[in-house]
Amino acid sequence: MLSIPQQTLLRSTVWFNAMTVAVQDAFMGVIKLQKLSKGSQLYAKGDVGTGFHCVLEGRVKVSNIHSSGKQMVLAYLDVGSWFGEISMFDGLGRSHDTHADSDAVLAFISRADFHRLLNQYPETYHYFTQLLCQRLRTTFNFIDSTAGLSLKQQLAKRLILLSSNFGQRLAGHNLIEITASQETLAMMINSSRQTINRLLKEMEQQGYLRTHYGRITLLDIAQLKQLCEWDG
Repeated sequence: MLSIPQQTLLRSTVWFNAMTVAVQDAFMGVIKLQKLSKGSQLYAKGDVGTGFHCVLEGRVKVSNIHSSGKQMVLAYLDVGSWFGEISMFDGLGRSHDTHADSDAVLAFISRADFHRLLNQYPETYHYFTQLLCQRLRTTFNFIDSTAGLSLKQQLAKRLILLSSNFGQRLAGHNLIEITASQETLAMMINSSRQTINRLLKEMEQQGYLRTHYGRITLLDIAQLKQLCEWDG
């Protein structure tokens, strides 16, 4: 059963917050909790989609394995991130591997409950369409511009995406601190830790951010967006 703080968190997520209270309550009624220990796998690429999730505590890592055998980290999803909804609509397998990057607690809505509630509340399709469109906009924005960007610009774009929870910023939440190691950031833009260290120092000297051990505080998101030619 969801605690009051967990219910409050879910209601603060962007698409959930847009629904009527009655529909929110209906979805709350079918949510189950899943607990994962650090490093454990939630699902693998190609697995059948049995439901979708929201991060309530901790963080999950979304990745793929490159043909070279190297793990390519695509995203880290923090508290308030919904994920896995695409398989609910197309019926295909999971598109990525997903692991717990720390001990985590997830909200889970099963595929059966999801479609039952969609049939019961057909207006809910509109909210999920918004969620999917938001995801597509974020993805296309990233793909369209990243190819021609320098490593410094790619890093700035990743920092912005991480600061907004990949387009899923909690309602009324202004997150400017990122928990990510230099090794993690290097994997995300296919670079080296030494290069990331150098680029972060440059940005720190320019007043864009401040580095701490395992954390980065963004001081000037507007300047970071200008640096990476952010559109959106």
